[in-house]
Amino acid sequence: MGQYGQAAILAVNIYRNSQGLSPAQAWDQALQNLGISDKPCPRTAFWGLAENGNIQGIPPGNYLTRNTSSNKFNAIAVRNLIFNTQPPQIPNLPKKMVWSQITRQNNTSDQGVLDVVYTLFQNGLLR
Repeated sequence: MGQYGQAAILAVNIYRNSQGLSPAQAWDQALQNLGISDKPCPRTAFWGLAENGNIQGIPPGNYLTRNTSSNKFNAIAVRNLIFNTQPPQIPNLPKKMVWSQITRQNNTSDQGVLDVVYTLFQNGLLR
């Protein structure tokens, strides 16, 4: 599990145990607790999945300031790829190949997006 995957798990726990924090505030607090710098790609993946209702324990809502971020849709596409198999599972491909398949771009990095999605799934928090 990478650092942004850890942040995603911690953010879900912070959100569940808080009184009135938004998923965005829970994400920020998780990064601060772990000493991780904020990067837009994993943040948008987490917020986008939350916004779409794909994270267990976080209701759907409007968590993104811009609703057109490609990483929101890329994270949801990876989530769909996992859940379109029976039983649901992480693709048995290198991350770079999965990312190229989702984005239709070669030689680009997922910048932590797959870490967020995979870790949420592996911990039973992705729906």
